[in-house]
Amino acid sequence: MTTLSLSLGCALLAFSPAASLLLLLLYSKAQLIIVVTTSAFAFLLSSLASSIFWIILPASVRSLPFILIPLSSLCQGACRVGFVSLYIKIESVISASIQKHEKDAIRRLRNNTNAEMTDAERGELENAIIGESSRLRLEMNDYSCGFAAGVGFGGMHALMLYGTLLTSEGMDSEGSGTLYQPSCPEIPSIVNSALNAFMFEILDIIWMLMTFYGVRRLNNISEGGKLLSGKFTVGLTVVSHTAAGFTTVLNLLDSGCLASLPVLGLIVCSVTFWFSAYINPIFLPKTHRRRMEGDPSREPSTNSGEPLEAAGMFVGNRAHEE
Repeated sequence: MTTLSLSLGCALLAFSPAASLLLLLLYSKAQLIIVVTTSAFAFLLSSLASSIFWIILPASVRSLPFILIPLSSLCQGACRVGFVSLYIKIESVISASIQKHEKDAIRRLRNNTNAEMTDAERGELENAIIGESSRLRLEMNDYSCGFAAGVGFGGMHALMLYGTLLTSEGMDSEGSGTLYQPSCPEIPSIVNSALNAFMFEILDIIWMLMTFYGVRRLNNISEGGKLLSGKFTVGLTVVSHTAAGFTTVLNLLDSGCLASLPVLGLIVCSVTFWFSAYINPIFLPKTHRRRMEGDPSREPSTNSGEPLEAAGMFVGNRAHEE
């Protein structure tokens, strides 16, 4: 039976990327928890699609990794794109709902406030309503929702990839010992699989962020110019996913983990560097950048005659021209 300390350490390693982001950044935001949950469901849909294709395939090719891995990568890529596309459509509905709520709240405030209330006091209440809506808008940007979606997608992927082995090793009541495999006789299988789950979890988060960027560009050509193509970015997620998947084929060889783990780590570093260098500086859409660049020291005043739509766009109501 695997020791408790080894099982606990491997579990912390395997699920640490998703768990740390969830606990530190996301759990207190109800709308982001919804994104986490729905993206986890999107991964389950991709697994279902892969299983259906596997059933359809002839029995002679069902065990060929050179067919199964690209097929699985395409299914997961398609579900990522579908999830982000659905999110973008829902985002516009949420924005319209926030704007309508803001208008109605300020209108009720103006109609029901005490006649003795000064313009300054009324303005403070209106700005409080606008500030609450603006904070919600700030939370619903592509970075926060991209990380939330990556946590859900990657967390469910890690759970499906590693959960069964962790449970069987940790709950082995017969005391049969720690499992080693010919593909990695140097370290226990529970450690090898934890490292794989850890790195794929990081990749899932980066791939989801890349998908957010790519789908935004596909849906908004005016954001183009010198920016990276949406089709290229989405395609790169599938290609890099396929490459990462093929590293696991090395585990079919004796001591294959000595090659597969370093190669997978190299892919993780390469994808992370590529995202940081080429996508991160231009990741956010213009509307999100302007929203986050608003000066919080300059609160908008709806008594100044400016439209409520403009007043509710930023906490500070200052859009920086690019």
